Amino acid sequence: MVYKLFIEEGKYRNKLNGESRNLIEAEIAYTPDGINVDWDEFNSIEEAMEHYNIELIPVEQNDENDI
Repeated sequence: MVYKLFIEEGKYRNKLNGESRNLIEAEIAYTPDGINVDWDEFNSIEEAMEHYNIELIPVEQNDENDI
């Protein structure tokens, strides 16, 4: 699978500073520059999360943001 991390509102947060992140997962990414260009390949989403140093935002915090 391929992954791309965005610094924007999402369901993940940076472990160091708590800033929100959005992680996209795909089997293949077609980009203007070619297939999977600027995307990172990992064996699992857990491996990607470790690489990007992010974690899921706890559900109760996600619910508070929806109010």
